[in-house]
Amino acid sequence: YTTLFRSVWFEATKAKALKEYFEANHPGIFQVEEIGDEIHTHVFRSHIQTEGQSLPTALFVDDTIYVMIRVQVATGALKEKNEEQVLTYLNEQNRSYKVFKYFLDEEGNIFLDACVPTTDDDFNPELIRVILDVMVGHLTENYSGLMKKIWA
Repeated sequence: YTTLFRSVWFEATKAKALKEYFEANHPGIFQVEEIGDEIHTHVFRSHIQTEGQSLPTALFVDDTIYVMIRVQVATGALKEKNEEQVLTYLNEQNRSYKVFKYFLDEEGNIFLDACVPTTDDDFNPELIRVILDVMVGHLTENYSGLMKKIWA
């Protein structure tokens, strides 16, 4: 009973608080999908616009102590001819920024992730928005530099 109550409470506080925050302060930016799994995952989907590109963005909110922010920066970007330049560039970026990190998946897609630890007592939707703003600012300043490495 305690576990069930705790899960419902988390869902009711974190996902609901984030949804209410965005509806009140930035209406229409996110579409919310409830996954229906045992940890009550909610995915907030949107896009970041930069350099004429629309980058898929998702916030993953669930019963864990983490909120994940993920931006898909480039699809199929890592190739044999650009591997060294792209990896060097991403490593330089990862050493420069603490709040988020780049990573590559098995298909050579590039993502930018921020993991925000938060408990039921200290969840702050404004902090999520601030981190998103920092990520948008970073992409606005650095997206073209990354694309030059990918296209090299």
